[in-house]
Amino acid sequence: MLEQYGSCAQPEELTAFVDRHGQGGRVVALQRILQGSSDPFLGHFRGERADYYVRQFRDMKGGIDAETLEDGPFRRYAQACATVLARAHGQSPNAAKVIGYLGEGRACAEAIVEWAYAYAALSRADYGAFLDAVAGGTAS
Repeated sequence: MLEQYGSCAQPEELTAFVDRHGQGGRVVALQRILQGSSDPFLGHFRGERADYYVRQFRDMKGGIDAETLEDGPFRRYAQACATVLARAHGQSPNAAKVIGYLGEGRACAEAIVEWAYAYAALSRADYGAFLDAVAGGTAS
């Protein structure tokens, strides 16, 4: 699980929570906010050397292979995914802060699109670096 945040300073509420409950507790708390219905096995514990969280491995409810969908069904599937994701983030205790930061309506949509394109470019660059490391034998 992610434990390092690079050079980004973290809010005091988060660091205090992690000090009390560990990184596993952080992950579980945020999962409970984001999930529409909680995983019955979701939990966390602190080990001697690391923090851990546990969850249901597979819910066996099936899935959709998005690569096999034609354009219309793919768009409907993407819309459904976006709706579920928006609902999940709308449950966050920080939802009002995010809206205050991004703005509403068109300004919010434009800010999200701008961020998404920048993140996609970063992901492509990271993947290129990964492929280079694999080709050069330095990936571990």
